[in-house]
Amino acid sequence: ADNSTPIEDVRSYMDEIEDKTGIRPTNIVMNRATYSKMIKSKAIRNSVLALTSVLGGAVSVSDARVKQYFLEETGATLYIYNKGYYNKEQKKTIKFIPDDTFVIFPDNALGKTVFGTTPEEADLLNGGTDATCEIVDTGVAITAWKEKDPVRVDTKVSMSVVTTLEMPETIVIATLG
Repeated sequence: ADNSTPIEDVRSYMDEIEDKTGIRPTNIVMNRATYSKMIKSKAIRNSVLALTSVLGGAVSVSDARVKQYFLEETGATLYIYNKGYYNKEQKKTIKFIPDDTFVIFPDNALGKTVFGTTPEEADLLNGGTDATCEIVDTGVAITAWKEKDPVRVDTKVSMSVVTTLEMPETIVIATLG
């Protein structure tokens, strides 16, 4: 909204997380549509334009200036992430971060990627088959078996990975109100 206060709202969320967990978030991510709405706020536009004109620069609200302003005011880096996937049933692209939603999180909240058990690892390492299965690189399963006609060796390489969410209590998913 025209009279919204995005910086104060973000600071409030960041303070709340820090008070509860002792960890201050350092990242803000939203899609392009949400960002476009946010920069229409008078508070953002006036602050960025005032800073720009004081520094003798061009009078415009660029992405770089807004991101720099957010970093200076909140200590958090602002990211615009507009990617998504195509949903065949709905016949449209669905954004990973929906419109009117933004996420605030610290650097290490999103965890890491870990290897899971592949079907080959679960079934073939227990024996009972002519195939051989070897696990390499801490989780990649290489399975090989011989065929008699036509003579050949088939090889299948597979892996199963999952991401971890290390500190969900330090993440805020908020919607524009």
